[in-house]
Amino acid sequence: MNTTLKLLQLVLVLFSLCFVLAEKAECADWVLVLEDEKGAFYIDRETLSKNTTNVKEVRELSILKNQPEIIRHTELAEYDCNAKKRRIFTLLPHYKNKRFTLKTNNSPEWETDTSQPGVAAFFRFVCSQK
Repeated sequence: MNTTLKLLQLVLVLFSLCFVLAEKAECADWVLVLEDEKGAFYIDRETLSKNTTNVKEVRELSILKNQPEIIRHTELAEYDCNAKKRRIFTLLPHYKNKRFTLKTNNSPEWETDTSQPGVAAFFRFVCSQK
């Protein structure tokens, strides 16, 4: 699992850099799952995979509106569809000053609050895929 996580984190960084350089979502199979007043929320369908029968991993992209510092962020998240919880292994925020930082956590806590619209949309999409 640890090797797989590190490989997925590397893929996340590379795809995110591809997105930054292209300024378009042409480097992956991005699917819009929600657009609202907070921003646009995408999932890379190519990265959606099952770890077990009820837990799935996926790369997510949020392009934010009206944020003072962050333009967008990419996450590598894991969803437990049966228990209705998620956790984020990697977060890559892109700042307005064109900097970005990679934050990783090999043992993140599970989040159970899925009420935010972006999170709820990601959850519906991920858990509806076979």
